[in-house]
Amino acid sequence: MDMAHTRLRKFNTKDTYPEQKLDNDLCQVVVAEGKFVFVRGQIGQDLDTSRSVGIGDVAAQTEQAMSNIKTLLEEAGSRLEHVCKITIYIVDPRYRETVYRVVGKWLKGVFPVSTGIVVSALARPEWLVEVDAISSSSPAVAARCAHLRAGVGAVASQNITDPRLGKRGLELMAAGASAEAALGVLRASPFIDFRQLVLVDAAGRTAALSGAGALGIHVIAQGEGAVCAGNLLAGPDVPRAMLGAFESAKTEFPARLLAALEAGLAAGGEAGPVHSAGLVVVRDVDWPIVDLRVDWSDAPIVDLRRVWELYAPQIEDYVWRAIEPTRAGKYGVPGEK
Repeated sequence: MDMAHTRLRKFNTKDTYPEQKLDNDLCQVVVAEGKFVFVRGQIGQDLDTSRSVGIGDVAAQTEQAMSNIKTLLEEAGSRLEHVCKITIYIVDPRYRETVYRVVGKWLKGVFPVSTGIVVSALARPEWLVEVDAISSSSPAVAARCAHLRAGVGAVASQNITDPRLGKRGLELMAAGASAEAALGVLRASPFIDFRQLVLVDAAGRTAALSGAGALGIHVIAQGEGAVCAGNLLAGPDVPRAMLGAFESAKTEFPARLLAALEAGLAAGGEAGPVHSAGLVVVRDVDWPIVDLRVDWSDAPIVDLRRVWELYAPQIEDYVWRAIEPTRAGKYGVPGEK
């Protein structure tokens, strides 16, 4: 593991190709600087058992290759929708139509760059097609990272994100676990070394974890009822700057959170550009009273501030419209009588 890249599903070719007398340390996926995902060429082989499938059937092998790519991208925190480039290798030009039809089904509406190559053979004689992919890391980070439940607490799943950990953390705290006890359970999750988790329970107790595979500079700062964490940071002081801004702000709670984001950016933010940001707040109702996101922008925190200032004066009106519409007054929309 190096500071810039995360490598998933490592293996050595002595194990995967014992008949070929090789000794190469490889992996199935590289997440490069948290921005791009490179997937090794996939063939008609089960990822977990290494069993060849679809022998003699190029369509079945292509289906398996694309299924593998989908699985690996999701493990790396990306998706098929974010594929930028694919390369397709076939051993017979007559397979082209069949292979491209299958690939096209999996990547419908994605529009990646594609290169097709006819080769004399692949690594094993029964393999007829191989597909590799390059994907961007995902926008809309807040949509996957932030998990909250009124009266229970909050969980953030960061770095190579796994949204299931957020849901599981909330379930554990809802059942009575403290933030630290819930984190203790989550530590047994698969691929935990690639996760960064922060938890706050309803009593204000905090817990946090940066796995050994956290990307770049990764730091956690914990305070009274608050915790800030980051990875791929420009410097180690960013989370502490965020926590200080949150603790010193004298405004309403959502604005304190936004002040923390702004302070983190001012302290250097991420090593690379920041393109998305979010603000989620729960209170005394069953839904978030604030759930604002900027999913892709060159200045997402500036844009989030703009959306917050538009939304903030209307929060209570929206709550009352749900609970008791007669107390909400006029709605102020075109066409209202």
